[in-house]
Amino acid sequence: MRKHFVIWWLIATLVGLLCAVLHMFGIDADFIRYDQTSISIAILALFIIASLKTGWQTYNFSCRDTWSDTKVVTWMAELMVTLGLIGTVIGFIIMTSDIFLAIDPKNTEDIKEALIHISSGMGTALYTTVMGFVCYVLTSVQILNLENGIDNYEIMNT
Repeated sequence: MRKHFVIWWLIATLVGLLCAVLHMFGIDADFIRYDQTSISIAILALFIIASLKTGWQTYNFSCRDTWSDTKVVTWMAELMVTLGLIGTVIGFIIMTSDIFLAIDPKNTEDIKEALIHISSGMGTALYTTVMGFVCYVLTSVQILNLENGIDNYEIMNT
């Protein structure tokens, strides 16, 4: 029975190690620097809450033989993807908003400024998409672990 909580703990530890490695290489700072909307931070906060909730549910199932459904955590995982896609759309809006109206194609400074503006919108679009999908997958693995344990328990006791 405790196997599923140990698996959840292993997943949480690996995610923590991955975050430490990303921090060592400064990739976590890129998410903050290039995401103008801070949606990546919201997705990460939602991921932490969903992981803790899944961990608590897995603990209750593994150690106390009680469980509740995973609808709320599943909704949180789906919200992560949705926020990532919203960030993508906002990034594309930032990338294309009014920048082409003021460009003089003969002036290289205008083109440089346009490219800087475009790259900032592209950063927002890509970083929110990556954060949404990665957090969704990691949360889904945790949910799958819990639901697999519940299904096996119900099969063994019927």
